[in-house]
Amino acid sequence: MSENTVIQDQKTAEGSGDILSGGIEILETLKENLLELDGYRQRCRELDAEEDRLERQLSAREQSIQAEITAVTRQRRQEIESSFDSEMNTIKTRMKKIRSKKDKLKTARISERIQIETAELEEQKREKRAEIRAVFRKEQINRLCGSRLFFSFFLPAGIGDLLYACIFVLVLLLIPCGIYFLLIPDRKGYMIVLMYLAVILVFGGLYALLRSKVRTRHLAAFQSVRLIRSDIFRIEKEERRIARGIRRDRDESGYGLEKYDEQLQLCQKKLDELAENEKKALKEFDSGTRTALAKEITDRNQKELDDLKARHEKAEADQDLAEQKAREFAVEITRRYEGFMGKDMMNLQAVDALSGLIASGRASNVSEAALLYRQENQSRTAARKK
Repeated sequence: MSENTVIQDQKTAEGSGDILSGGIEILETLKENLLELDGYRQRCRELDAEEDRLERQLSAREQSIQAEITAVTRQRRQEIESSFDSEMNTIKTRMKKIRSKKDKLKTARISERIQIETAELEEQKREKRAEIRAVFRKEQINRLCGSRLFFSFFLPAGIGDLLYACIFVLVLLLIPCGIYFLLIPDRKGYMIVLMYLAVILVFGGLYALLRSKVRTRHLAAFQSVRLIRSDIFRIEKEERRIARGIRRDRDESGYGLEKYDEQLQLCQKKLDELAENEKKALKEFDSGTRTALAKEITDRNQKELDDLKARHEKAEADQDLAEQKAREFAVEITRRYEGFMGKDMMNLQAVDALSGLIASGRASNVSEAALLYRQENQSRTAARKK
């Protein structure tokens, strides 16, 4: 769409007296004008970005060619460092694998040592458990009565057993709540009361039955088993103490890890040598290579500076022309349409919406379509606020 099209459209509007009484043709022409204006503005943005880019490059070169020298020499220096780092990382990866193998072997040796040093205690535990089984067989007591839960309720031996029993009771009391709130859709207050009564009756009855039929009848046997269980707990505590002491022992001489220590020392020696060679290479670069790079960049950049200046000046002139044309076109559209239709209609989305309203028959001209469009926007805004 050229500027002549806008002028022709204005003549048509002036001939009719008002574009608000026009139809889709007016909106199509406005849409073409807006698209052309967007094209001018996009061109301005592109030229502006190009000018800024060239200006930044030119400014950097004009300030000092040394900036480019610094960037290139920094990159070359980093490449040297990167090469040495790559070699060092290879050795470090190797050391990591060696340490992993060493740790695995050490863990296995520690486990073997713990088994050896606690073998006697393990044998004592087995004997104690055999004594418990013998008591249960003699008294014809079900082995389930040897669980910690049973002793926590009927013959607690300390705070640990009491806490164990309390946790069990708490879980038991939470079950009716879970059933009531998660599994029953039509909840009634009496339901949870009945469930708690059922739990109390079942658990209380079972507790009373076990206490009278099992605990009281075999009290002496259970007391004997409790003493044996206390001995087992004491043995297990001693085992944990021994295992903890072995794991904390820093002496690795008995684990056969010398091979891995030698490999780690050799890798460390290679790392130290690479670090020393890196220092020498960087010193040579700073004293000789940097000077050669600076001369090459200085000779090459002068031509680049001249080229950048010419391109920057051209981009600046093109941008000025594009901005001037975009301003003139925007002013012309504003003068010819915005006064009639309003600023909120000067966008492609609104123009397409107005065309749709006229095409669907909901509005007969631009004025009615604009009014209906604003009303619908206000309704949607009010609905979102609610």
